[in-house]
Amino acid sequence: ASSARAVFLWSYRALQPEAARAFRLLSLATGPDLGLDACAALLGTQPAAARALLDILAAAHLVQEHRRNRYRMHDLLRIFSSECFRDDEPAAARQQAASRLVNWFVHAADAASQVLAPHRRRVLSIVADDSGFPTYDAALEWYSVEHRNASAAVQLAAEWRLYDLAWKLAIIMFSYYNLNKGWREYLTTLGTALDATRRAGNDLGTAWVLNATGVAYGSIAHYEEALNCLEQSLTLSRTTGDQQGASVALNNLGETYRRAGSYERAIELFEMDRQFCHDNGDGNGESVCLNNLGKAWLALGNIAEAIRCQTRALEIRPRVTDPHAEAEILNDLGEAYRRCRQYSHSSQSYQQALAAYQKAGDALGAAQVAVSLAELAHERGELLEARQRASEALALSATVDEDDASALRRQIDTLQRQLDCVGSLVDGR
Repeated sequence: ASSARAVFLWSYRALQPEAARAFRLLSLATGPDLGLDACAALLGTQPAAARALLDILAAAHLVQEHRRNRYRMHDLLRIFSSECFRDDEPAAARQQAASRLVNWFVHAADAASQVLAPHRRRVLSIVADDSGFPTYDAALEWYSVEHRNASAAVQLAAEWRLYDLAWKLAIIMFSYYNLNKGWREYLTTLGTALDATRRAGNDLGTAWVLNATGVAYGSIAHYEEALNCLEQSLTLSRTTGDQQGASVALNNLGETYRRAGSYERAIELFEMDRQFCHDNGDGNGESVCLNNLGKAWLALGNIAEAIRCQTRALEIRPRVTDPHAEAEILNDLGEAYRRCRQYSHSSQSYQQALAAYQKAGDALGAAQVAVSLAELAHERGELLEARQRASEALALSATVDEDDASALRRQIDTLQRQLDCVGSLVDGR
């Protein structure tokens, strides 16, 4: 290690001042890698100038361009770079560099999230004029490449006491994790954000982060933790006068109670929130509540009320592209139709939901709908269709988080064994 450090020191001292500064500042990027635009923001320059400096560092073997316009640094080099950053970079310049990098991630992530979930409540007041994400797929691709780097930026913000940026970036990323389903990974980022809001004494920010944390816990069936977070979020939202935040917390509390099997309590909370959304002209919020109400009524056996709620949810959903919100309603409506044996309507809703989930980039949602279509075909006696849908679900599960994939594969395996059994009986006749 000492020998390597001597080589690094020789290479570093041979650099021109601007290149040496770039090498020092790159120590702040602790994610898997860093794109050219993010490097330019970190260095406080334009992409062309940043590229020229990075070429110098790559030629000196101090950074690696492992993909086109994406750079990374060996762990030992990063340690050495951090030492140079601490020893050679003025204190004010260190803080400014951290702020530039985190701000870049905040605004890029927010621009992508506006495309992925246009109706989701935002923590930033500005609207991007030129987001750089002309399509849904472009925004989703940005997150698929950058989400771990953005998580590292949340940690960086907390370390440099950029508390307001830390929690806002974490919340902005919710739109992606709601599609990606990497809830355990996201909980780590949210923990950093929650600590940041509490250190800053920011009750409004704490309410936002607790709400997202509650959703994440509820999504992995940790209901006690979810309810605790969401109750705190509701209280803080009301205390700070954030009525919309209180509305969101009410809905998420209802959904957590529904998942936990407390359907009457869930309906009570959904109705409270639905009325608030209706009175305040929040069509998106009311649509979400109606769909959740439908799921709760279906669990209680009131299929007609479930279909009424979910049909109405589709009717009032804002006409802005949001394939994930549409997919959830269509999937739940398909389940309600299936329960009352309206198989044609059920199949149509499921197929529309599958297409919407795939468009949204939600592999877990798509795989679950494929399983539902397979089960529906089995119920109708269409064994070939059931086998095809089961195979489709199995292929989709390959791209899903391992915990979710394991549960899906067990469900698919059970279905396939049932199909094999039925097939054997048919062959025996």
